[in-house]
Amino acid sequence: MRKSFLFILLFLFCSSLSSQKENTGNPKIDSLLNLLRADKPGKSKVDLLVKTCTEFIIAGYYEKALHYGKEAMNLAGELNYKKGLADAYDDIGIAYDYKGDYNKASEFYFKALGVREESGIKEGLAGSYTNIGNTYYSKRNYAEALEFHFKALKIHEATADKSGMSGAFTNIGNVYFSKNDHDKSLEFYLKSLKIDTETGDQFGMSVSYNNSAGIYFLKGRYNEALQFYSEALKIREEMGDRNGVAASHINIGSVYFRQKKFSEARTYLNKGFEFSRSIGAKEWVQNACQVLASLDSATGNLSGAYEYHKLYSLYKDSLYNEESHRQITEMQTRYDSEKKEQQIELLGKEKEKDRVVAEEKNRRQQIIIWSVAGGLILVLVFAGFVVFSLRKTRKQKKLIEKQKQIVEKQKHFVEEKQKEILDSIYYARRIQRALITNEKYIEKNLFRLKKHTQP
Repeated sequence: MRKSFLFILLFLFCSSLSSQKENTGNPKIDSLLNLLRADKPGKSKVDLLVKTCTEFIIAGYYEKALHYGKEAMNLAGELNYKKGLADAYDDIGIAYDYKGDYNKASEFYFKALGVREESGIKEGLAGSYTNIGNTYYSKRNYAEALEFHFKALKIHEATADKSGMSGAFTNIGNVYFSKNDHDKSLEFYLKSLKIDTETGDQFGMSVSYNNSAGIYFLKGRYNEALQFYSEALKIREEMGDRNGVAASHINIGSVYFRQKKFSEARTYLNKGFEFSRSIGAKEWVQNACQVLASLDSATGNLSGAYEYHKLYSLYKDSLYNEESHRQITEMQTRYDSEKKEQQIELLGKEKEKDRVVAEEKNRRQQIIIWSVAGGLILVLVFAGFVVFSLRKTRKQKKLIEKQKQIVEKQKHFVEEKQKEILDSIYYARRIQRALITNEKYIEKNLFRLKKHTQP
C-alpha cells in the first residue's frame, strides 16, 4: 500500500512538471510555443514547428532548433506535406551549419532540394541552392559554391526577385573575394549595391557599400574606399547598427592611416576603439588596437604603440581562447552528433534484426497454423468420408436385408407351392393305386378262373 501511494505521488509530481509551460524568456519563441500547444496535428502545426525552429536558430539554441525541426520533419512526412517537409529540412540544415557540422548541413540541404525538385515546388528552390552554395563556400569548395549560387541567381532573375538577386550577387562576390579575384568580386558587389539602392534596402546597401569599400582599399583606391565606407557608416547610424558603426569608424580610420592623414585617422580610430569596448565587440577592439599601435609607431609615440600592442595581444589571446573554446565545443558537438547518429544507426540495425527475427517467427507461426489447419481439414475430410461410407454401408445393409426378406418370402412361397404340388401328386398316386388292380391279384384270379372253367 505504501509503495502504491509513493508511486501515485511520483506520478502526480511528474505530471505537474510535464504540464508546466516551457518559458524561454524570448517573447516570440514563447508565443510560438503557446500556439503549438493549442494547435492540432496538421499542416498549420508543421508551419508553426518550422517557425519555432527558425527562431531558436536566430536565438542561438541549435539543439532546441533541431528538436523542433525534426518534429516538423516527422509530422510533415506523416501528412505527406511536401512544402513543410522541404522547409523543415532547410532549417535542420541551417542548425547543423551554425554548429559547424557542414556534412550534416549539406545532407539536409540536398534533401530539401530533392523534395522541391521532385514535387515541382518552386518556392524556396533558390533558397536551397543558396544554402548548398554557402555550405560549399564554408568548406572552401569554391567551384561548387559558384555553381549553386548562380543557379539561385537564375531563379531570382526569372521571378524578378530583386532582394534575392542582391543576395545572390553578394554571395557570388564573397566567393570571388576568397579566390582573390578582386575585380570579379567588386563587379558583383556593385551589382548588389545597385539593386539595394533601387529597392531602398538599407541593410543591403550598408553591406554592399562596406564590401565594395574593402575591395577598393585592397586595390589602393583609397578615395573610393573612403567614400563607400562613409556611406556605410551613415546608413548604419540611421539603422542603429552599433556593431556596424564601430566597424565603420575603424575602417575609415584605417583608410586615413594609409593616406597618412594621421589626425583624421586617430579621430575615427579612437571613436571605433571606445565604441567597440562599450558594446563588448572584442574583435573590433583588437583591430582598432592594431591600427592605433601602427599609428603611434608611425608618429613616433613608441610608448603609446607599445601599450596598444599589449592591448592588441591581450584581445587576440582572448579571442583565440574563445575561438579555441568554440572550436572545441564544435568538435565535441560534432562528436556527440556522430555518436548519436551511430547509436541511431546501431539501434536501426537492432530494430532491423528484431524485425527479421519477428518476421521469421511469424513465418514459422504461419507455417504451424497452416499445418494445423491443413491437418484439421484432412481430418474433417476423412471423417466426412468415414461418415459417408458408414451411411452408404447402412443403406446397402438395409437393402440386402430387404432383399433377403424378399428372397425368404419367395423361398417360402416356392416351398409352399412345391409342397402343394407334391401333395397333389401324392394324392393322385393314392387314387391311382386305389383304382389299378394288383397284378398278382389279377394273375391269381385268372388262374383260379381257368381252373374252374376246365372241362
